[in-house]
Amino acid sequence: MRITTLLLLALATTACGDTPEPNPAEGAPGMRGEAVPDPAGDPARDAEPERGEETVRVWFSRDEVPVAVDRRVPDRGPEAALSALVEGPTAAERAAGLTSWFSDSTAGALEGVEQEGGFLVVDFRGLDQLIPGAGSSAGSAQLLASLDSTVFQFPSVDSVEYRLDGSCDAFWSWLQRECERVGRP
Repeated sequence: MRITTLLLLALATTACGDTPEPNPAEGAPGMRGEAVPDPAGDPARDAEPERGEETVRVWFSRDEVPVAVDRRVPDRGPEAALSALVEGPTAAERAAGLTSWFSDSTAGALEGVEQEGGFLVVDFRGLDQLIPGAGSSAGSAQLLASLDSTVFQFPSVDSVEYRLDGSCDAFWSWLQRECERVGRP
């Protein structure tokens, strides 16, 4: 019932041309911003970050609804967050119903991240071979929601260009779209 209501609300919003006001703390519009504690209740993971560690959010899904999860990383920047994202949900998170296109097999797929001013370039290596099913319309929507929410949690990012093996065209062709620069929602 809840999913049906959310889908109808999303369709109505899209049909009317209205987009909700973005809340930087929540990521992209429509993304649920609450962080999910480790379902296994791992005290080490739930503790405050150690010296030299920062906490970022990465977005996965539960019942096709985006969900934010906190990750402790060595640096708070977009590259650290995307590196954590491509590692996918932990075993405990998967057991709690979180899903993602990203997993252990995609953990090394982030080739690089470059930022010039508010423009971010994110390059992946071999994602099309690692997760070929992400090219479906529902799959690409879920993948992009995870990427966009993770990237736009950082106020310093105004727009992003995703690349596959150095090519914007290759990334978007894999998702059956044209190369585009994604702006902050």
